[in-house]
Amino acid sequence: MRSVCVFCGSNPGNDPVYAAGARAMGAEIARRGLTLVYGGGAVGLMGIVANAAMEAGGEVHGVIPQALARRAAHRPARGWARGLDAAGLCRPGAGGL
Repeated sequence: MRSVCVFCGSNPGNDPVYAAGARAMGAEIARRGLTLVYGGGAVGLMGIVANAAMEAGGEVHGVIPQALARRAAHRPARGWARGLDAAGLCRPGAGGL
């Protein structure tokens, strides 16, 4: 496996344990030498996962869905799933890597 997709909240949640879990997940993805593919947000749990992965020296690719990209005036990402080895949905309290 070379890459992992994580999609989680653009909100940090009501309990600091969610942010701590997101930080731990991002750091672990980088520690394992995996590339993180995530929802492209710079805020909330998605931003925390991405920042932690980058701070740990990991490679990170942000993906913004076309509908949000048009609304946010970003260029849509296409073909992001090519080469993706794993994908997951991270919900608070649902477990992790």
